[in-house]
Amino acid sequence: MNTLVKDNISLLAHEIKNPLTICNGYLSMLNDKDIQTRNNYIEIIKEEINRSLVILSEFSKNNSINKEIIDLVCLFNDIKRTLNDLFIENNGELIILDDDELLVEADYNKLKQVFINILKNAIEARGEGKLLVVIKTLEGKDYYIITVIDNGIGMTTEELNNISNKYYTTKVNGTGLGIPYIKDIIERHQGSIEYSSKKNIGTQVKIIIPKEKSQKTFNNSSYNLNMLE
Repeated sequence: MNTLVKDNISLLAHEIKNPLTICNGYLSMLNDKDIQTRNNYIEIIKEEINRSLVILSEFSKNNSINKEIIDLVCLFNDIKRTLNDLFIENNGELIILDDDELLVEADYNKLKQVFINILKNAIEARGEGKLLVVIKTLEGKDYYIITVIDNGIGMTTEELNNISNKYYTTKVNGTGLGIPYIKDIIERHQGSIEYSSKKNIGTQVKIIIPKEKSQKTFNNSSYNLNMLE
């Protein structure tokens, strides 16, 4: 088996694992919930199964990017609805500070994969206290700056320097392909992604992504987003 085929199989397994992990999490919480909550969990499970099928379909088409005009706030709220009770179950809280329309030309499903990867990593890297994860978007002239900040266990300098390297992982069952994959997705959207972190303090992920082209733009001052420095 050549390296490219092996990488694609490993990456597909990694991406399918995310929705299956979400399904497993909600299945484990079904037993003692009221009917309405159970129905909500079942609906999320159905959606994540469908997302698995979409991932499989896109990989069969060379994992192409299919752009359309989407609202980032709708995407974030969709993700929060999917993950909110898993955060609660893991003594965590997901906070979204944006409520205005934020239009970009992007692949909805691909960006959802990006942020679910980031948020799932935050849950897995939680500390002993309550986990707080905040998503905040700032507006530039022709781009948005999205930051995802958590107060988890953070990373050492060595870990931070290596996280974008293929196959590098600190997880027992990790593939080391998740972060390189989401970096590739963002770059295929003509954007960029950057990590900063301090051990036992937390991690910040900064994503820059172009606006939807027809939007009016304005000049804006630079932003100090390096909260962990």
